[in-house]
Amino acid sequence: MHTPPNATVFVTLREEDERITLDVIDDGPGLGLAIVAAIVGAHKITVTAANEPDHGAHFTVTLQGNV
Repeated sequence: MHTPPNATVFVTLREEDERITLDVIDDGPGLGLAIVAAIVGAHKITVTAANEPDHGAHFTVTLQGNV
């Protein structure tokens, strides 16, 4: 399944407690997961996922290091 036209994806990056946290939130299936899968494939990281009711998904990616 792919993200429908006009769907949005929000990506934020922040530093907290010597960790870098990247949030990927989409309002439809597909694109957010693809972004997160690409990042996971390139790094050893922690990923959490949550369903956004009536929308899409919210993925949080945490890396060690500084922004």
